[in-house]
Amino acid sequence: MGQTTPFPPKPATSTTHEDQDQHVEIIREMLELPDEAAFCGYLIHCNEEYLHETSDSLGQTKRAFVPVPQLAHRFKSFDEAQKLAQTDRGETVAVMFTLDGDVIVAGM
Repeated sequence: MGQTTPFPPKPATSTTHEDQDQHVEIIREMLELPDEAAFCGYLIHCNEEYLHETSDSLGQTKRAFVPVPQLAHRFKSFDEAQKLAQTDRGETVAVMFTLDGDVIVAGM
């Protein structure tokens, strides 16, 4: 399974697609991952669980979390994940890669 480790770099807000690709490459280098490591997206992480889905009903938003990153909702951009993360509740953005069947998750 994936293991989440703290990871500092965050892209600037309102990044272009090229900036986002560059950010992913910086993360890949810092984690010392080979080029073959596939970027899977950004995740929202909280208390060893990952955001799976949200639903709105009668003015309330429900959030469902799952214990494994493979089942988490994957965001294409850091900004998209950051906007939905409830940092006041301990939620953080993580990044996910796969390599040879292994899942690599790094907290941001």
